[in-house]
Amino acid sequence: MKTRRQVLGAAVTLPVLAQTHTHTPEPAGPYSPKVFSPGELDLIRDIAETIIPRTDTPGAADARVHLSIDRHYSVDTRTLAEFRQGLRLVQTSVRRGRSMADILTDLEGHPFFQLVKDLTIDGYYSSREGLAQELGWKGYTPVAEFQGCTHKEHQD
Repeated sequence: MKTRRQVLGAAVTLPVLAQTHTHTPEPAGPYSPKVFSPGELDLIRDIAETIIPRTDTPGAADARVHLSIDRHYSVDTRTLAEFRQGLRLVQTSVRRGRSMADILTDLEGHPFFQLVKDLTIDGYYSSREGLAQELGWKGYTPVAEFQGCTHKEHQD
């Protein structure tokens, strides 16, 4: 089975992770949509799962990235109109029977693609599935000694 790195390839960068963010645990119980309709959330889930599919580790749908995007737009609406316009483009293509992968490939230069890709990556790597299961992060673990960078070119 392919690893996530093989599936995503070198095309996916993590510029959003450079920004400061915190992991927000999801509230217990059923989720109540804040911005998007249930149909829109299903579409966002399908888009996110196409960007980060399940492989030997959880995918974006497993990490509930679509709910993360809904929560994001409930507090930051600066790009909401642009995002909704992109959703309409995707929905029109889905109705015409196109695959999600083909749709996203066609939208690669479109601002919506960058928005949804960044929000998907940020949501995924802010989740327990992305951080702990994918990256193996074990929290703030104390270490007795920090060796520093061991790359030859970084040594004095």
